[in-house]
Amino acid sequence: MATYHHGILYLSDGWGNPSEVINEARTAYNLRNAGLTEFTNIADNAGCAAYDYEPCSMASDGSVTEWTALNLATNPWGTSATADEAIGFYIEEWTGLDSGHNARAVYEMAGGHGGARFGAQTSKQRVMAMNLVLIGTSERGLNHLFRWLETMFRPTDDGSPMSLWLRETCPSGTTEAALEEGFLRLDDVAMVASPTWIDPPVPDSGCMIRRLSLTLAAGNPCMFAVPSASASSVIATPAFTATTGTVEASCAEWNDVAVRAYVAVTASEVGLTSPIVTVSSPLEIAVAGVDAHGIPLPGEGVRYLVPALRIYGLINDAGLASLDPCFQRRVGTIIIQGLPAGYEITVDCSDGSSFVRDLFGDRNWVDGSQFIGRNSVAAPSYQGKRPVTIPPCTNGFVVVEPAFTGSTHLGTSADIVSTWTVAIQTSVRVGCI
Repeated sequence: MATYHHGILYLSDGWGNPSEVINEARTAYNLRNAGLTEFTNIADNAGCAAYDYEPCSMASDGSVTEWTALNLATNPWGTSATADEAIGFYIEEWTGLDSGHNARAVYEMAGGHGGARFGAQTSKQRVMAMNLVLIGTSERGLNHLFRWLETMFRPTDDGSPMSLWLRETCPSGTTEAALEEGFLRLDDVAMVASPTWIDPPVPDSGCMIRRLSLTLAAGNPCMFAVPSASASSVIATPAFTATTGTVEASCAEWNDVAVRAYVAVTASEVGLTSPIVTVSSPLEIAVAGVDAHGIPLPGEGVRYLVPALRIYGLINDAGLASLDPCFQRRVGTIIIQGLPAGYEITVDCSDGSSFVRDLFGDRNWVDGSQFIGRNSVAAPSYQGKRPVTIPPCTNGFVVVEPAFTGSTHLGTSADIVSTWTVAIQTSVRVGCI
């Protein structure tokens, strides 16, 4: 399934740094500048104004934080004499963007009236085959594009998969919000079949046109839209009860205390809408020999902790205008616990992942599962990380608040930070279960 609008492909590394691989606006621009008059109907933006812009930076959660006008005069594949003889790429065919990876086993029934029963629907990896048309002013220009493309898809230094960005539709305008329309991300992307020539140069083209194929696979078959704008709340530590046990906070525990962060969610008409929650705090370090509870610290320099927090969704069945956790139906619960001061954690319910980094350390993102509550003895109702999704055509709220009535972390008392910050976004995923 390829459409006219699939004329752009970007890759981003584990840090979210985007790199242009294909942009048909650049190819159209270079064709016109090269004076190749046998090509007609060439527009600078290849018929889609979004192709004249690029995401110059992406946030850690995958959101596009800024767009910039594309410099069509400087090609990403170099400025050497050989590179100057390369014009660019056109995407001739891009298969694998449909839902062919979704499957359900069928088991025939023996005896009786026969028939069949169905197994669980599953989503295997998404395999994408691409046919590209390479254009240059010489044979070595074509070969330069081939080798550059091969380099772009090579594994990263640490071997981690890449993310791939594509444009499914042209936007309604060129504002920053409009440019994010139809811009989709695929994760865990790797090249599984290297570029190969599939035809000799097009006859009578003077070695200027040749077709190439390659195959990509996405370990996660979902395609994610750009997350919504972040709604941030700075929270001050509440007056916890004196309990030292893991007593779950009631639905009305934090009604009169400004420690509940939430956003209203309007479900997408297509796909599934899920929250992305980020929690961080300033660096606060114990300098005394005991903590706030009089318990000796193992040593000075110990960081305070963010109180255990719970994330959950509320389904607004009754269409109420405001949040009511005691009446509206809860969907899923995730517990963040043991997060040290100065850390930042992102729980992305759209793909079920969590990542954490030390803002006052090396700042590298690592797996955040160690801070997701799994202690079923101390907290029987919390069995670990569960993605929270808001079903399609159903609206509601995403809520973040302290999980327990006391300053505890699954049964352990803690010296708590004075403030923390909660940012809540939503993201729509399509193309998968």
